[in-house]
Amino acid sequence: MKKVNIYRAILIIVILIGIFGYYFFTNLLPKIQFAKSDDNSVKPETQIIKLGNGWQRYVNNKLGFSIDLPEESRTWEWQCKYDGMAEVRVEEIGNKIAIGHFCNGEFKYWDGIWEISIYQNVETLDQLQNIFKENFYDTCEIEKLIPRGNDDFDVTYKYDGKDLDESKCYINWAMGFIYNPGVKKVATWNMGMDYSFSKSAELLDSTGMTIVGYDPEMEKSFKFIK
Repeated sequence: MKKVNIYRAILIIVILIGIFGYYFFTNLLPKIQFAKSDDNSVKPETQIIKLGNGWQRYVNNKLGFSIDLPEESRTWEWQCKYDGMAEVRVEEIGNKIAIGHFCNGEFKYWDGIWEISIYQNVETLDQLQNIFKENFYDTCEIEKLIPRGNDDFDVTYKYDGKDLDESKCYINWAMGFIYNPGVKKVATWNMGMDYSFSKSAELLDSTGMTIVGYDPEMEKSFKFIK
């Protein structure tokens, strides 16, 4: 009689283990294994988002910024597609983010390119001043910070009004110098003396036509993301 009771107890235990195992593998285990796959906070390092009307947004989640770019821009190389137009692409070159023209299977480093440098952990005016001197003139002084939205600021410099041969700080080209004290980051790049990115149809300024450049709109769209 005792043996029968033992067998019954073992049978009950086996049944209970089976029931628990079935519940575990069909209900609990999938939730444990795939919990991370439902986490929408995981983002790719970089993204290209199509905005329509010939524009795209480049998002760099690793460095924490975004900028809007035209999908195509004119280059001086007429073999690039039709009327010298080429695809606008972004590449990482060392510690810089390069924006330029992609044509005939290669990135055109020499034809209209922006190289954006991102500085992190910038908290003081002295740090800002050193970054400015490193990228432009070492005799230039920062003048003020101008709000541009999204807690970003344009950093401007003091100009003494003197000619190139007399001035201690004479910058005659466009530049980007943006600071966000909240995320403690600086972005800086040279934009040159002429448009790097432009439309094709109205580019021939030698005939009196107006140059239609994308550069101002691109620069204005830059923002740090948190």
